[in-house]
Amino acid sequence: MKIKFYIATALVAGVLAACNGQSKKAEAHDHSSHEGHDHEAEAAQTSTANPVLNNEALNNVYAHYIHLKNNLVASNEAEAKTAAQAVKTALDALKDPEATKAAETSASAADLKTLRASFDALTKQVERLIKKTGVKSGEIYVEFCPMANNDKGGYWLSNNKEIQNPYYGDQMMKCGSVKETLKQ
Repeated sequence: MKIKFYIATALVAGVLAACNGQSKKAEAHDHSSHEGHDHEAEAAQTSTANPVLNNEALNNVYAHYIHLKNNLVASNEAEAKTAAQAVKTALDALKDPEATKAAETSASAADLKTLRASFDALTKQVERLIKKTGVKSGEIYVEFCPMANNDKGGYWLSNNKEIQNPYYGDQMMKCGSVKETLKQ
């Protein structure tokens, strides 16, 4: 009888040990899969890094423009205002009266709603300058939301195809589509 007890105990211990080992392997596999996923996400972010333009001053404008767009997406009014001022300062260096006027309107916006309303005109000017000088490497996506600006529509530039609407933020994050890709 004692032998049966010892055998049963050994079997139960063996099964538990085996299950525990499988559980740890599964956790390790899940963890390594998760780490691989994070790495893939990082690689995806790397592939959507800022494009390089043929004009160094315009690279600066575009970097500030993307900062502005991202803060409009996030509905971060304070940072969006700061970014709009930085776009204006960077555009001043290009000495383009039309672009400077659009940037001044954005930089002087009193609130997020006004800033979003001025964003389409600013986008059109930055897009015009990019098309004029060209993209050296990478891609810029010209995206459009037909509902922005009281259904008149609104454009924005982005480093990736995923729609993140700066006109509505989280209210209508995915409203829009890619209309054009600017590249070398």
